[in-house]
Amino acid sequence: MKRNNAFTLAELMITIGVVGVVAAITIPLLIQNSNYKKFTTQFRKSLSTLNQAAISAQAQYDMDYGTLTSDSTPSTCATDSLSGGQSTMCALLNNTLAGKTYMGVYGEVAGSMILTKYQFTKKTDGFDPANFLIYSMADGSIVGFNPSMKNCSLSGELTKSVLTDSNKLANCIGFIDVNGVSLPNKEVTCSDGTSALEPNNPCTLKSSGFGLGDVFPVVFHNGTVEPATNAAKAFFSGGSSVSAGDSNIIGYTSSGEPIYGQVSSGKKSITYKNNEYILMNGYYVRNDEYGNRIALGNGTWTKNADGNYVNPSNYVRDENWNILGKYKNGEWYDYMPDSISGIYVKKNSDGSYISDNGTIFTKTSDGYEFIAFNEKHVYDNNLKRVGIYSNNEFYKTTYTGRSMPNLKETPNGDLVELWTQNIYKKTSNGYEYSTGAYKYIYDSNMKELGAYHNGIFYPVTSAKTFVRKDNKGNIVSYNDRVYKKRDDDLYEYNGWLYDDELRQIGKE
Repeated sequence: MKRNNAFTLAELMITIGVVGVVAAITIPLLIQNSNYKKFTTQFRKSLSTLNQAAISAQAQYDMDYGTLTSDSTPSTCATDSLSGGQSTMCALLNNTLAGKTYMGVYGEVAGSMILTKYQFTKKTDGFDPANFLIYSMADGSIVGFNPSMKNCSLSGELTKSVLTDSNKLANCIGFIDVNGVSLPNKEVTCSDGTSALEPNNPCTLKSSGFGLGDVFPVVFHNGTVEPATNAAKAFFSGGSSVSAGDSNIIGYTSSGEPIYGQVSSGKKSITYKNNEYILMNGYYVRNDEYGNRIALGNGTWTKNADGNYVNPSNYVRDENWNILGKYKNGEWYDYMPDSISGIYVKKNSDGSYISDNGTIFTKTSDGYEFIAFNEKHVYDNNLKRVGIYSNNEFYKTTYTGRSMPNLKETPNGDLVELWTQNIYKKTSNGYEYSTGAYKYIYDSNMKELGAYHNGIFYPVTSAKTFVRKDNKGNIVSYNDRVYKKRDDDLYEYNGWLYDDELRQIGKE
């Protein structure tokens, strides 16, 4: 007789029960982890959008969150405009946020369920959204802010005393609900269920644990929006313990990744091919066994009888790697730091100077000058460029740190550059220059601070590069190249090695 092998009904029921128990345990965790990633990424993107709103307001209207002067009123919020003369938060958002919608007052806006009003579960003492005005952004997230928000300027540390002082930033606190009116409508907390207006105090999160929410308290100040609580700060920092040492996060990418300032570690030496090199005057150098000096990217320099170093092209540097000058056709030319690259000159018997390329600097009562193409180039007594007269108009030479444009102020306070006619727009904090997808930022003295590319800020380094660090410790340049961090603290791109300010070291 043939026997059929099969599970009994009891065995099937046990198996189904086990599967059900496992599913009951794992599915909520998977959903929780998914929401964690979704909410934190959306939070970073929303912060990026609001930071871009401030940048746009600065560029177009010379305004930001720190220079608003008037309260916002619910009845006029939807129509306020910076171009119309209103200096309110409503006006700033109306003029800078694409796809936004003014929804109304917190507690009066329709919720996700029929006959309900939008509200969320609040956890932080001192944070009260009652009477906040609410906007829906293009992606469906909500931003809420105090109607009394104005003069939101911060010059020091973002501390609890600052965030709770009505004469400082207490009225500048708002929130972002990354899930819009949809549930859970709950403020994020630390894993222990607490949250405080102390963004730089430690707070630990677990992606699958208690504390996950979709509402993040934020603070608006100057041209920045950032987390206002330790829990919100911990979420955008990646869910780990947060301390004041993480305060170098200065923005967010379009995908929600944090942007870190202070890229350089300040390290003054590197190890390359088993040799230690010391950073001196922009170059990594070491002495060889003969007392000569090897400079990465700058060749070998022979030590002479004076204790200085000479390279095959007859340029001379001292022991501290400062440029002294050069020999040309047996004659000595002093180095003068006139520009980014400097000039080499020798003095004539009549008091004038001649450069190694033949330019003659004529002595004047105030310094020196030379004429080229009907333009007068003016220098001081140390042969540092002062400016250029062109068509009887004076253009002042300005040292930005990376370049030295010749600029003239326009009647509206902007600066126009000689030859290129590039315009450096006056802002509340300095100047900016835009070209294509790049926006270069300068302080009030035209010192270059960094550049924005596709909405991301890249600080300028002492090596004159625009870079940031991603959350993996790699360096990203403003032309989107990624320099991978190595275990030896160097960075690699396309087979070449670099330091943390993108000075080229050499190949592996």
